[in-house]
Amino acid sequence: MSANPYELLEVSPNATAEEIKSAYLRLAKQWHPDRFSGAEKADAEARFRALNEAYTAVKDPARRSMVPAPQAGATAPEPAPSGTPDKSAKDWYEDAKAAFDKNDLGRALALVQYAIRQDSRQASFHALQGQALERMGDGRKALKSYEAAIALNAKDADTIIRMADIYQMEGMKARAESMLQTAKRIAPNHRRFKPTKAAVLKTKGAEAPAGQGSLADQAKALWGRLTGKG
Repeated sequence: MSANPYELLEVSPNATAEEIKSAYLRLAKQWHPDRFSGAEKADAEARFRALNEAYTAVKDPARRSMVPAPQAGATAPEPAPSGTPDKSAKDWYEDAKAAFDKNDLGRALALVQYAIRQDSRQASFHALQGQALERMGDGRKALKSYEAAIALNAKDADTIIRMADIYQMEGMKARAESMLQTAKRIAPNHRRFKPTKAAVLKTKGAEAPAGQGSLADQAKALWGRLTGKG
């Protein structure tokens, strides 16, 4: 990347991690390609890519030492032309997933949305977008993303279960149950449908023959018979 990351993010090399993150989120929102159209959109996409690369370069304190400080009086160069080879949609998705795994939700959402703009036919992209939105507390938008994912992959049991959970929280119990039944037909061995240990023990207890107590009770009865104290 030819532009200095600090210049692109408009921060000092001595900025804290929180200051860098705040600057990134502000500029990413400002240059988000969805806010532009026509020729301006291509420039915004180039700027947006450059911002993401800059943030990746300096967000980790261990890596910041490898980034040179900007030269005195230097100005941030313009991002590379949109015709320059860039990351694939899969690359952006992997970056988004890594950010999501670190609970960096704002960045994860921005990156996966860029992946979707490049390739909107990948169910996993929409599913990740839904997970980020859901974790950010926007269940309704998350549902739309999940619906898009299911439209592309109707056998995605994990996403169907997440939808069911949102419906349950919204008080739509019948719909939630219907979604869970659909997921169970698709993946009967899914961890969601495996009985808990408590449920297994309860079932075993219910199936015990009448008059048959616990092992401890049986041992006491046997001891009583042997000692004549029963």
